[in-house]
Amino acid sequence: MKKSKVIYVFITLCLMMLIFSLKAQSDVAFPQDSAVWFTMYSYPWPDPPYVYYETYKYETKGDTILNNLIYSKFYGSYIDETGNGTMNYAGAYRVENDNERVYYLDAWLTEEQLVYDFKLMPGDTMISDSKFFICLDTGNIIMNDGNSYRFQTIIVPDADDCIQTWIRGVGSLGIPIFEPFWSCSYTFELSYNLTCFYYKNEHIYEWTDNPYIEGCFGSNVGIGEIKTDISLKVFPNPATNWLSVEIPAFINEKQSLLQIVDISGNILLEQKPISITTHLNVAHLPAGIYVLKLINDEAFVSKRFIIR
Repeated sequence: MKKSKVIYVFITLCLMMLIFSLKAQSDVAFPQDSAVWFTMYSYPWPDPPYVYYETYKYETKGDTILNNLIYSKFYGSYIDETGNGTMNYAGAYRVENDNERVYYLDAWLTEEQLVYDFKLMPGDTMISDSKFFICLDTGNIIMNDGNSYRFQTIIVPDADDCIQTWIRGVGSLGIPIFEPFWSCSYTFELSYNLTCFYYKNEHIYEWTDNPYIEGCFGSNVGIGEIKTDISLKVFPNPATNWLSVEIPAFINEKQSLLQIVDISGNILLEQKPISITTHLNVAHLPAGIYVLKLINDEAFVSKRFIIR
């Protein structure tokens, strides 16, 4: 009797682990309805608060037929600190479920453009608007819903080696649809960062490492101590064994902390800089995309880089 009870408990635990594993390994397709993205647009300002930012909301709602194909309608708008804004039609996109490609037809254009190919593997190339999108790395990340989402690290050589992260079922971690449509979502002085993603009212993703606000949207209130400076240099990029960092001139490096975090927000390395130029040993880190952070009481500066 006791033996059969032990066997029953063992089988139950195995079934529970199997269910959890299947849930964790499930892969969600790119949404074609009921999806909402919040993206923060930020750029430096010469006077306090030193960083100006605003939030944009995008959503897909309803469908339409264009060129005899069914598209999901895509809307976007600037929103204020209360989350309100007037949503305007931006364009429409369609998903080819058989090969996981997403095509976007902008409201001002007559021909669609390939914006995502979620089947790309390391070394594969996608061509969009005559530009090459090269997949550097792939992996999986667990989102708020407990599911495992596949991500891709993409580089666009024709856009100053722009680095993008695509997540199947979510889109870009910069700005949805538009990041690959524009070829890039940041320059040396401005950037877009996805703050939140909802699907069918379920909170799937949030930028938990957001240095400006908590939540999905906000204003410049209370960021007077946050600065940005385009002189933060990280080289070589991509890196292999060592990463060199040049600290901006306005920052006291002796009161600062350098961090390297991965796509999931995990802190993989912490080190206090010993001079304006600091060298970090990254030989133990696997190939992929990372964020270098420089933190002290006067500033928060971040820079994306790649390890090959």
